[in-house]
Amino acid sequence: MFGISASVFLTACSGGGNTQNGLYYNNYTGADTEGYEFLKVVLEEANYQQVAANSVGNPQLADEIKQTYAAIAKEVDDLANNENVLSPNLSSNDALDSNERAGLVKSQEIIVNQFKRVTHNTNVNIAEYAKDNLPKLELLLSETKSSN
Repeated sequence: MFGISASVFLTACSGGGNTQNGLYYNNYTGADTEGYEFLKVVLEEANYQQVAANSVGNPQLADEIKQTYAAIAKEVDDLANNENVLSPNLSSNDALDSNERAGLVKSQEIIVNQFKRVTHNTNVNIAEYAKDNLPKLELLLSETKSSN
């Protein structure tokens, strides 16, 4: 009888391994599912931006895209580390078609949408980071769309 009670108690206290509420996080992760998705998607897309920026016909704009998204990738990686979220180990993809301008614009739209989604995230660090950087990214997206 004691064994059954202890088993039920331990299962109840540990959450029983229920992972149906989105991604499973341990007690040390400071990001919820929305925050995790933001960190993961923005980091992946920011790395893509650095490779695909050459598809823009304007060399100054290409340099601005590379510099902006290199900084964003570094800051988002640091933010992920501060929130104890493991960021993906990304390397440049040699198979990437960096001449596809439509892919560059679509990627920037994905990033801007991620920033908009988390401006009201419950994690203050993520929400403030998104609010602070969203105007700059929206402006860069507008410039990229209007180039060529």
